[in-house]
Amino acid sequence: MDDAMNNNIEQTSESAETSIREENAGQQGSVETGEEESTLNNNTQAPKQKKKIGLIIGAISIVIAMIIAAVVFAGGSEGKSTSGKETLFKQGLLSASSGDKWGYIDKTGSYVINPQFDVAWDFADNGLARVESDDKWGYIDTTGSYVINPQFDDAWDFADNGLARVQSGDKWGYIDKAGSYVIKPQFDKAYAFEDGVAVVKLKDKYALIDMQGKYIVKPIYDNMGEKVSSGLVYFADKNGKVGYLNTSGEEIVPAQFDYLYSDSDLGWAEDFYDDGYTIIRMGDACGVIDKTGKYIINPQFDRLRYGLSSWWMIDFDSLIK
Repeated sequence: MDDAMNNNIEQTSESAETSIREENAGQQGSVETGEEESTLNNNTQAPKQKKKIGLIIGAISIVIAMIIAAVVFAGGSEGKSTSGKETLFKQGLLSASSGDKWGYIDKTGSYVINPQFDVAWDFADNGLARVESDDKWGYIDTTGSYVINPQFDDAWDFADNGLARVQSGDKWGYIDKAGSYVIKPQFDKAYAFEDGVAVVKLKDKYALIDMQGKYIVKPIYDNMGEKVSSGLVYFADKNGKVGYLNTSGEEIVPAQFDYLYSDSDLGWAEDFYDDGYTIIRMGDACGVIDKTGKYIINPQFDRLRYGLSSWWMIDFDSLIK
C-alpha cells in the first residue's frame, strides 16, 4: 500500500476522534444550562455515542484489514509468477513457524530449513527468499544458506529484471542476485521494476528511472502509481488531476481525472488492467477508459468493481452525525 492509504487511516482516525471530542465538548457545555437538562442529555447521548464510536472503529478496522490483505497477497512478491499460476508451495517449500522463529517445510510437513528467522517470506521464482534476522534482511536459497547476508534495513523480492529493491538507512536502491548494488541507495522510496522502468520518490516528488538508474522522467510529479501496468503508470499534477505516462515518460493520457480516493494531500488511482482498461473518476461518477484515454463507459456510476478497491467509498463523516 502506498502513502495515501497509510496517511488516510491516520488522518481518518484523528478526524473521527476530533469530531467526537467536539461533540463531547458541546454536551459538557450544556451542563451550564441546568443540571436536569445535563442529566437528560447525558443519559440519551451516551448510548448513541458508544454506537458511533463502535461504527467508526469497525469501519477503520475494515479498511486496515483490506490493506493488510492487499499487502499479504500482493506485497509478498514483485511482479507475476513466470508460471502464471499461484501456488501454496513455492520451490516446493512453505514457510512455517515454531514459537517465535520461522523456517520452511515440505509437503510432508517436515522442516527442510529449521526455524531460525524472525520473518520468512515465500521463495521467489529465482529460488531466493527474503528473510529477516536481528532487524536485518538478507536472502537465502532453498537449502537455507545465505546467498546475500543480512545487511539491509528492508528488502523486497527480485523482480523479473533480476533486481531487488532494498533499503539502507533511509535510502532505497537496487541490488542484483549477487547482492551488489546496481543502483546505489539514493531514493526516499523505490518500487519494483516493470517493463524495464521503476517509479521512485525523491524529495516529495516522483520520477521514472531505467535499469541503470538514469531518469526517464525527472522528479517533477506530486504523485505516481507504484508500478507500470500494461505499459502505463498514473501520475498526478499539482492540481491533483490524474493522467497516465508510458515507459518513455510521455503523457499518453493527459491529467484530467479525479482520484478514486483522496484526502487533502494525497490520492490514489487505478492501474490499467491486462485487458487495456481502467476505472477513472470524474467528480462523483466513475467510468472506464482505454489506454488512449477514450471513454469506453462514460462516468455515470457511483462506483465500479466491488472489492478491495472500493474501500475508499466508506463515508466516515456519516458515521459521526
